[in-house]
Amino acid sequence: MDVSNRSGGIRAAACKVPIPLAGLMLGLASAGNMVYAYNHELKTVFGLLSLTALMLLLLRIVYDVAKLREELRNPAVVGIVCTIPMGVSILTTYIAPSVPDVAYVIWICMIALHVVLMAYFTWAFVLRLDVKKMLPAYFITYVGITVGAVVAPTYGAYELGQALFWFGFISYLVLLPLIAYRAIVVRAIPEPLMPTIAIFAAPASLCLAGYLRSFETKELWLVGVMSALSIASYAAIILYLPRLMRLKFYPSCSAFTFPLVISAIATNATYDYLRTEGIDLLALQYLAWGEIALALVLIVFVLVRYVDFFLVKRRARSKSNA
Repeated sequence: MDVSNRSGGIRAAACKVPIPLAGLMLGLASAGNMVYAYNHELKTVFGLLSLTALMLLLLRIVYDVAKLREELRNPAVVGIVCTIPMGVSILTTYIAPSVPDVAYVIWICMIALHVVLMAYFTWAFVLRLDVKKMLPAYFITYVGITVGAVVAPTYGAYELGQALFWFGFISYLVLLPLIAYRAIVVRAIPEPLMPTIAIFAAPASLCLAGYLRSFETKELWLVGVMSALSIASYAAIILYLPRLMRLKFYPSCSAFTFPLVISAIATNATYDYLRTEGIDLLALQYLAWGEIALALVLIVFVLVRYVDFFLVKRRARSKSNA
């Protein structure tokens, strides 16, 4: 009886795990790489927190497949699910020094999974596209695969990384005016999805980070264009962020994490690249440090909100069982 009750308790708890936790998992994994140059131990902490979030998500998937299958009829959920292969791809860089072959196989599998999700998304939603219903999560589905360009040099897969970059960058240029029109002109984004507006800060920065990582020979003008898009997108979201943070807690607030982290990584990488070109823009370095600090604050903020969310769920479950 105790074993049965315990199993039922795990299932009940697992079914309460929100899929948007995947966004926080991705943000934590990326934050570890962001701070690695400053504190190796902190990278380990972020990696373990990300792995914990991944385990919770896997429990949710295993114990509640039927509900997940139903949720995948929502384009916002499919987009968010794409952050799972993105996050696991980043996590493989943590284990690559110890088990490179295993890490490489997992990374390739995550790229394949992302492609499958992208194909499903295209078939289910894009072939019947309604611009007035597009969401920032569309960026995750198509541009998110560019995370492979950030990871590719870990495995010496530069050509694959370059291909992923071009796919993601072209997708970004196509999607940007459509999703901007939806968010700025049409508006009417449901409140539970409002935090996903922060995703606007991610695509240009992700493309920039992927380009700087996967291309040995770089075009200065292209770096400049992407850097301008990255900083402009980041600035727009920072101005809008106070309004988003005043909303009540929604699991989608995990969207506050990765976009700010990848923006900081991209700005810092741009500064390092420009120095190799004989251009020392100290203002860019200060901006990168500021972005890193703000990203860490937002990660702690979202992490605390999620912990409180799970504790509230646990107390409610305990009362219902009493």
